Amino acid sequence: MPTISFTRVSFAYPTRDILENVSFTCGGQDRICLVGPNGAGKTTLLRLARGELEPLSGTVSAPKTVPRPALPGSATVADAVNAGLRELIAIRDDFEEVTRLLENSQETSLLARYAALLAQMDAKGVWEMETNVERVLSGLALGDLDWQRPLAALSPGQQGRLRLAATLVASPQALVLDEPTNHLDSNAKEYLTCLVREWEGPVLYASHDRSFIENTATGLLDLDTAPWEASATLDGLPWDNGAHLCRGNYSHYLAQKRLARERHRAAHGSQREEKQGIERHRKESEVVGHKNFKPRAESGAAQKFYADRTQKASTRRINNDSRRLEELSRSEVRKPRYASLEIRLPQPAKAPAGVVVAARGVSVPGRLASVTCQVSAGQHVLIVGPNGAGKSTLLRLLQGEDISAPIEGELTVFPGSVLIPQTLPVPGDGLIPDSAWQSGMGEAGKGFLDPRFWHVPVGQLSDGNRRRAQFAAAASLSPCVLLIDEPTNYLDLDTIESLEAALAAWQGTLIVTSHDEWLIGKWLEDGTARPDWAGERVLLELMAQQPKK
Repeated sequence: MPTISFTRVSFAYPTRDILENVSFTCGGQDRICLVGPNGAGKTTLLRLARGELEPLSGTVSAPKTVPRPALPGSATVADAVNAGLRELIAIRDDFEEVTRLLENSQETSLLARYAALLAQMDAKGVWEMETNVERVLSGLALGDLDWQRPLAALSPGQQGRLRLAATLVASPQALVLDEPTNHLDSNAKEYLTCLVREWEGPVLYASHDRSFIENTATGLLDLDTAPWEASATLDGLPWDNGAHLCRGNYSHYLAQKRLARERHRAAHGSQREEKQGIERHRKESEVVGHKNFKPRAESGAAQKFYADRTQKASTRRINNDSRRLEELSRSEVRKPRYASLEIRLPQPAKAPAGVVVAARGVSVPGRLASVTCQVSAGQHVLIVGPNGAGKSTLLRLLQGEDISAPIEGELTVFPGSVLIPQTLPVPGDGLIPDSAWQSGMGEAGKGFLDPRFWHVPVGQLSDGNRRRAQFAAAASLSPCVLLIDEPTNYLDLDTIESLEAALAAWQGTLIVTSHDEWLIGKWLEDGTARPDWAGERVLLELMAQQPKK
């Protein structure tokens, strides 16, 4: 059975260390989810597992994965699917060629080659290749796509699902996925959940999707090791791993980590008090007698006797205190630092009044069904609907972007809105300042990026930190109307919680699209009972559209 194994693996980029001394094993029946703060190295670890990167030290043992070739700008849906099938097609073509040759020859080498290819055909599922492609595309809501449609004409969600489909149809021995649910609606997520649970081989993935992790993971590999290291130290156990594997599902992981953090905090507090007490006692012992000490009125010999006895007692106390400090240092834990960045959005300086968005029968044939709605200043609107319903298209229209397609109906939008797309930033996209690609976000990243990443060029940041940079750039513009496409994509779990709280307290006009089931459920709660909810909550559901042929 194939296995993914890391043994004391370390990796560093030229500007910073990422992974240090990571060891774990993901066996054939394991479905392990990577978790940890943005920038901790989740994507880097997955690239090491796929063989795209070489470790600085240590060893990575994993089944060979199919490389993902770069496709030209003119590539079609068929090109993307066939890129995933390249290895299977090559096996099939070789098998057909050897079969043809055997019609005229029974050479031993040909027979051996035939047997080997036949075994590969069975192991890789080449016989069911076409059926499997149809099943995967249908499961990811891509079954109706025209195979000759250019990739550039697909929505960001469709492109993301097509990349996932190309990985799945390749039938790799080990499944290595990075944020696989980012572009999936509820039906597609349910399909992927079943597929992952039934996968025959190790599954290693990173995800922020709490419901998906809960329903698929057999263990979570945490790159935030502080609480686990503290627990090992308190138990007198050695610790030399850059990751901690917690067996069980997401709920079990949360419970175990909460207990580990509580134990860490409590132990550090008691150790600090004990250490301060010992140090205070030792300092007092360094003074012979005490501050009001008066020499006895005895003879000189007697005075020397008492002084010597006091000095000996003082030295004994100092030595005892030193031994206690040394013993304490063996189980001493570092100061817990669990307070994550608290995201805060600046309130609008000059908020508009009245209606900020008015749409009457707005549609884009084949991409967005007719939408009629009105959004007032200060309202918070959540747009939901299946993939292909036109959620991203609607946000781009509200931003005033040219979508290079005919638009029907009437649309009026308050000027000056800011759009945070669901795709990660690229140079020249208009949201991230050009200077940030050379010298980082600087102090504009305050409250969004850890200070150690302020001066790292945006292109060198992890996906999660690039997502944070997008929010920082948008906040620096002090928008009155904020448009966000899939706000929880790429972010770690602690950051998602902080972001949701910040959005809830924001007093500007907010229009959001999301597939995040947890976020949607929270949005539908009674806002009158939530003092942190700044504006009226509105839900706008878009209808599914047939893809453009």
